[in-house]
Amino acid sequence: MWKKLNKLGLLFVVIHSVIVISIAYFDSLNFSRGFGLLVILGLDIPASFVIMFLSKFIDSIGQISPFIVIPALAVIFGGLQWYCIGWAISKLKQRFFP
Repeated sequence: MWKKLNKLGLLFVVIHSVIVISIAYFDSLNFSRGFGLLVILGLDIPASFVIMFLSKFIDSIGQISPFIVIPALAVIFGGLQWYCIGWAISKLKQRFFP
């Protein structure tokens, strides 16, 4: 099973997760909370539509702060997005540069 996972995609997921967690942490220390959420959503443009929909849905179920929900969803769905990008890059590299 581990041989089927793409190494470049996993590298992109790890880098993305570190960036999102760092931005969320430093945003929680700053007095202008919320600016980091814009950076996180800008980093994950296609996945941000799913992230915003699910954060509103989770907020309607229970009162959870968006400063917790949005970074958590960004790690999950943004990581999936960046895994697919890394997978596509490695497949194109294998196809054009054997």
